[in-house]
Parts: sequence; structure tokens; C-alpha cells
Amino acid sequence: MTKDRSGSGESRVLHYFQAKSRQLLATSDLAVCEHSGLSGSHREEFQRIYLREVIPRRYEVGRGMVYGLFGRSREADIVLWDSQNYPSLPMSDHSFYFAESVRVVIESKSRWSMQDWRDVQEKTRTIRSITLDYSPSLRDEISMLQQDVVALKAGHEHNGALIVRPRIGTAAVFIEGGGDFLRKPEAISEEIEESAEDSWPDVTLFLREGVVISKHE
Repeated sequence: MTKDRSGSGESRVLHYFQAKSRQLLATSDLAVCEHSGLSGSHREEFQRIYLREVIPRRYEVGRGMVYGLFGRSREADIVLWDSQNYPSLPMSDHSFYFAESVRVVIESKSRWSMQDWRDVQEKTRTIRSITLDYSPSLRDEISMLQQDVVALKAGHEHNGALIVRPRIGTAAVFIEGGGDFLRKPEAISEEIEESAEDSWPDVTLFLREGVVISKHE
């Protein structure tokens, strides 16, 4: 006898996001304006509305540029930032964000093309080049003390722990297209493959194709 999982929490979560995916595609189809810039802005705004519904209230969704100590990003379509602990500098239709407040930067593209992919890569490179001002957190200090205790019990010398600096996450969304790219991965040029570490987003979503590519480092 098999157990019906249709009412399980896992199934309901899956159905929720499937419905949201269809909703995003449907609202994207409403962008009938012939001006590509206005049509793209329409799709970006619907993605920002969707994200506001699902992310924790600590974070807000905006658009604009990210400023670090020694550099800044290009203008980002979607910025997820910590509004409870950091300020932003609002302008007329976008904002400036301090790098330490930003968690993820998302590029939104209406349709897949190599030109747009290279634009995503360039913007990803600028985000990854921003250095965050970081000091060990309370969690880091507690972890260090715990390792000191373990080393003392084992009679070993503890030489410290490797603390990896945090960085801003990156993502790209392509509403339409990308099928050829996905079905023929061997067609990806060596140039793109070699630049994957610095210029590929952490997550790339092909919405119409229903495919997510996650980069593992």
C-alpha cells in the first residue's frame, strides 16, 4: 500500500512555487510594449513584487548600484538588502546601497542571448570584485573558543580557524529562451567556461525552460 503524498508539506511547497512560476510567466506576457526598455522594466517589477512576498521582512527589494570601499557595481535590476541594520541612499527611480547591506544581486533578462549573457557576466564580475568590510562575528568567536577547548582536551595545539570572508550572492533570470544553450552544453565556448569562477552567477534561472543552474565552488 502506497502512501499518498499529495497533501504533504513538501508537495504543497512544490505546488506553490510551480504556481508562482506560472504566474511570473503570465505577468511577463503582459509586457506588450514595443519599447524593449519599458518591457524589461515591467518584467523586473513583477519579479521584485514576487520576491517581496517570500523573503523575510528583514530584507527589502530594490534596484540600483552597490558601493564598496574600493569600487561599485553597475546598475543592478534587483537588489536584496538588509534594511533593518543598514541605510540606503534613495534616488528618483533607484538607490545606492552599501555593500555590507546587500545579500544578493539579480539580473533580469527578457530573453536569452549571448549578448545579454555577456552583460550578466560583466555585472557579476563587478559584484565579485567588491570587497566587504568584515570583522569576526560573535558566532566566529564562539566557534574559535569551541575549537580551543577541543584542542586542549585532545592535547593538540590550536593554530586558529580559517574564516572565509562573506561576499554578495549573484543570480540571473532569463524569462524566455536558452533552450539551445541548455540542450547543447558542449557548444559553450572555452572563453565562457574559463571565466566561470569569476563571472558566472551563483544561480541562473531559465524560467520558461524550467531549469536552474547552480554554480558550486
